[in-house]
Amino acid sequence: MVFNCVLRVLWAVLLAVWLVIGCGRESSEGAGNSPTETSPATKMASPGTQAPNLDRPSPAAPGSRGCVDAVLMRAFAELTSCNFKGGVIDYQCDAWKRVHKLIGERERVNKALVQLSLVQLLSDSDERVRLVAAKSLSGYALQQSVSQRLISAYRHEKTAFVRAWIVHSLHSSRPEAIKLVLKALASDGDPIVRARAAQRLNIAHHARSGAVAKGLVKALRTDKSVDVRRRAAESLGSLRPNQDTENLLIDCLRDPKIGPHCAIGLGRMRSKRGYDAIWGILKDSLKKWVVHPLYVWTIMDFMGRPFFRARAVRILLQRIAKSVKMPSGARHYAVKSLGRLGRTMVNQRAAVLQFLKSLVGDKVLKISVKPTLKQLGRAAAGSGGRRVP
Repeated sequence: MVFNCVLRVLWAVLLAVWLVIGCGRESSEGAGNSPTETSPATKMASPGTQAPNLDRPSPAAPGSRGCVDAVLMRAFAELTSCNFKGGVIDYQCDAWKRVHKLIGERERVNKALVQLSLVQLLSDSDERVRLVAAKSLSGYALQQSVSQRLISAYRHEKTAFVRAWIVHSLHSSRPEAIKLVLKALASDGDPIVRARAAQRLNIAHHARSGAVAKGLVKALRTDKSVDVRRRAAESLGSLRPNQDTENLLIDCLRDPKIGPHCAIGLGRMRSKRGYDAIWGILKDSLKKWVVHPLYVWTIMDFMGRPFFRARAVRILLQRIAKSVKMPSGARHYAVKSLGRLGRTMVNQRAAVLQFLKSLVGDKVLKISVKPTLKQLGRAAAGSGGRRVP
């Protein structure tokens, strides 16, 4: 507790110093612009939208163009040239690439100034700018001031994709941040936002929260969106294990729409009952010749537990990988899971290597077999891993 308080004080002092230095640099870094020239972000704002005031001189540095990073603000304004479909910016867009690279570069110059710029950009008129700003603030969200600004932005944001990224960035353990994420999970009108909220609650510092557990259980049982229920099931596995949660996740394995995601939750919980349930599904798949790839992958999350039987798992995965009757997705994941087993379990590595080498000529599996063999080779060279039955 004392350590956290000291860190906060140190950050406040550093922030003040950076502000003075950063605001003073703005006049020189905004080369070619007079102190009263309108910034690109302001120019891009619609007449009816209040844009960040970049022209007001900072009290800490009279004559500067405002306490923001002018270089970064201009780069963000260019995001309006990028295609924006389904809440996703075209990552091949030159403007996006420039912003992505520039944030790191400008943080090395003055991180506090970057933070202030990103906070201001939350109120930009263009949804692309607001989305990238919200996403980029994730690294600052442990600060109370940033957390509060994100919460305020969520309340006023009309675009669901932007709200979803705001929720994503609110990973703070502060009560007001948790309250907002739980509110988004319970009552946001868009399933995209509710699903992101459910996913956001899988952080370790929520593990003992009764409110978080209650919210996720309700979402899993009652939300109309399949995606929300899937994310809730996954996040429930990150909470402190208890029998009620374990029973709920085992029961929902029977649901064909969300069962594989309930398996992910059980894999995070790493209980014996969860292991036995997923093991049973995999054994049954050999009779039906069909299994979801996530079951094949999740069984490996139990490695290291005393009940995990590496040899039996290896033999079962080899049968899935080798069977041409199995869906290709399950076969690929069996290869990847065997790779995980061989890298981690020293006494299974030789058998896994021998089996995977026999699949090099397989036309379906070669795209996953070759990189898996390379990873195993590096693991063998480093002699990492452990021995289990």
